[in-house]
Amino acid sequence: MSSHDLLLIRSLSKPAAEILTDYNRKVDFLKGLLEADKLPSPAEKSLANQFLAPGRTPTISSERTPASKTVHIQSKARCVGEMRKELMSTV
Repeated sequence: MSSHDLLLIRSLSKPAAEILTDYNRKVDFLKGLLEADKLPSPAEKSLANQFLAPGRTPTISSERTPASKTVHIQSKARCVGEMRKELMSTV
């Protein structure tokens, strides 16, 4: 095999730029979710959660709603529940 053939094989095995961008967006979202979960108060968690942007495309083709959006909604609901519990316990 020539070096030209090897370069061609490498370029064909690389994912498209838009796939890498989408993957990086999903990874950043999950990192942000983990960081938000480490915050001390439910109010801070909720605020941080509002700034997270879930992925725009489904993880698998049969999904109607992207998994990252579902996770974002669940995380938001958990934060609201924690805030509600904190507010009720201080009354």
